[in-house]
Amino acid sequence: MKILLSIFTLLTLIACDAPQRTRLQSGYDYMTNPYKDGNSGQDKTPESGDFNPGNPGTGTESSEYSHCDLSYKYHTIDIGHFAICQSRTNESKFKFKTQVANRNVQVCLIPTYRDQSGGSTYLGRPQCVYTEAGKDYEGYLYKDRSGFSGYSINGVIVMKYPLLNEYHRCMNASISWPASACPSGAYTNQTCLQAYSSCPNGAATNPSCAAAAREFMTATCEQFKSKYRNSYADISTR
Repeated sequence: MKILLSIFTLLTLIACDAPQRTRLQSGYDYMTNPYKDGNSGQDKTPESGDFNPGNPGTGTESSEYSHCDLSYKYHTIDIGHFAICQSRTNESKFKFKTQVANRNVQVCLIPTYRDQSGGSTYLGRPQCVYTEAGKDYEGYLYKDRSGFSGYSINGVIVMKYPLLNEYHRCMNASISWPASACPSGAYTNQTCLQAYSSCPNGAATNPSCAAAAREFMTATCEQFKSKYRNSYADISTR
């Protein structure tokens, strides 16, 4: 119980100063590509409920998005201009389209909770799709991150699939520290040896270890921000 309380306390204390236009909070979870076959490495058909091409709705369906501005007002250098809107009646349901086709690399949407200060934290796994120019895609962003089911989805992060690993590395850098900083374990260098010996339980060991983990996470997220400053968008949808 003490270990669980320590981890919970750490999650509430450690945060990441933004990649772009956001303050990414820390947490431990996985981000995998739900469309890859683990044996063959080939793309799989998206599962039911994932983003798929859709036809404009009528009646109740169309009223879900009647409040939306579906013009191409969002932009990244990787995706081009795109539009996205969250359903009025179902927080998990989104409509999305791109101005240009993305046939070679999937575009991924990640559900987020945005607080009053503009900080955001992801609430579930990314949903990814290849897009055709101007075609509507409608589907669900799953709120399946352990421990975060009580948060509302009021935002979305949009990026292309190749960025997910580094986004994940930034988000989880403090929780996996010092392993995240030491690719060869304690014997990577003298600094890593000291970190492992002083912080046997990682960031949860004591406040000094938490501070070291936070410092490493900040540096990791700054690298992500510098490298991908214009390659993803963090959007408030409610």
